[in-house]
Amino acid sequence: MNSNKPMSVGKAAIQKDIEAEMGKRKENSTVAFETMDLYGDETRVTETGKITVKDSTGTLTYSGKYMAVWEKRDGKWLTIRDISNDDAKEK
Repeated sequence: MNSNKPMSVGKAAIQKDIEAEMGKRKENSTVAFETMDLYGDETRVTETGKITVKDSTGTLTYSGKYMAVWEKRDGKWLTIRDISNDDAKEK
């Protein structure tokens, strides 16, 4: 569930959206995820945090926040829900 887009449903649609977003990033940019909170139990966990993207000079090009729901299936943690949105741009 990305900003300004309809919700992606199904593995193929989600993969297509992720590839498109990754393709927009400039070469040598860095992406950092900062986990702010985790809560849940031994089978399901919700994670909230911040996202920052910087270009090759270290200049901030994007910031936002996210929430992901993880579920343990067959001994592996899988993301079963993910939403992110942009921080407001300074005027």
